[in-house]
Amino acid sequence: MSIDNRGESITSTVSYMTNGGVFIWGALTLNQVLAISAFVLALATFAVNLYFQRRRDGREAELHDKRMEAKEVMEEAAKRLPDGD
Repeated sequence: MSIDNRGESITSTVSYMTNGGVFIWGALTLNQVLAISAFVLALATFAVNLYFQRRRDGREAELHDKRMEAKEVMEEAAKRLPDGD
């Protein structure tokens, strides 16, 4: 395939995609565009929230493990102390 043919192919592809986008945009009412936009925004918000919740859960699990480890160490140390009797 020559450079000229490749350029024409890219140009025609972009042209068809642009025309298709304009057709879809023109076929939708403002309410439909807003509804679709709101849906996409809601999905994006859900995805970001899910990502940060998983990160927070990981940090909380790590903190819990460290606290339990420290508690076990303190209990072992308390067993070794002589009674105050």
